[in-house]
Amino acid sequence: MSFEIERKNEAILVRLNVSRLDANTSRELRSKIENHSIKLDDRVVLDFEGVEFIDSSGLGALVNLMKHLGKTGEMILCSVHSKPIMDILNLTHMIKYFNIKDNAEEALAAFQSA
Repeated sequence: MSFEIERKNEAILVRLNVSRLDANTSRELRSKIENHSIKLDDRVVLDFEGVEFIDSSGLGALVNLMKHLGKTGEMILCSVHSKPIMDILNLTHMIKYFNIKDNAEEALAAFQSA
């Protein structure tokens, strides 16, 4: 399974078990999120452990999820250890819109302390 979605206390943890978040995998991610019924007020952690590349489709999937969550939901990216991904986020200036934590535990703890 490419993506695992599980509820962890008050948050939803989405493990991106792919090396690339591109046109093919971002479609699968969107479908999985829609089928899991992520609500407007949910707190979502996207775990990028093992993801080495993201293209514009992948970035679009992140933006769509962020828009879906709106003002009442929250999203944190974690384990973004790939330089190409950080370069894309910096180049597109999207880095300022995403909250990024070192790992899933830190991201989930950020929701618990909020």
